[in-house]
Amino acid sequence: MFENDYWMRQIEDITKALGNMLFEKQSGTVELFDEQGVLSETSFLSYRLNRMIGDGQINEAENLLFDAIEEDPKTGYLKVALDFYATLEKRSDAELTAAGFSRAEILDGLQAVQKIYQN
Repeated sequence: MFENDYWMRQIEDITKALGNMLFEKQSGTVELFDEQGVLSETSFLSYRLNRMIGDGQINEAENLLFDAIEEDPKTGYLKVALDFYATLEKRSDAELTAAGFSRAEILDGLQAVQKIYQN
């Protein structure tokens, strides 16, 4: 019980810090579609990640997220990362464990995202 509270507080603190970074860097809203009406890269990535989470492929989804961020650390991907980890934070411990994931990994992932975007 107490360990779970610790992880939740840590995740919340990192999420707040990353959210502040996002709002400092953001120069407008992230568009769902580009000028030609095509789904944006960030929206498509978010869609894929949510599908993978629903399918229990959380580790694979996290790998996909970091592949995208490391290739091009645009501000839109920071929002996708925050949404990704916020979605995972809402999952039960049983759901995370069944997918081979943990609350500690949520915190680790948020810290890794923070390092990328602070540079």
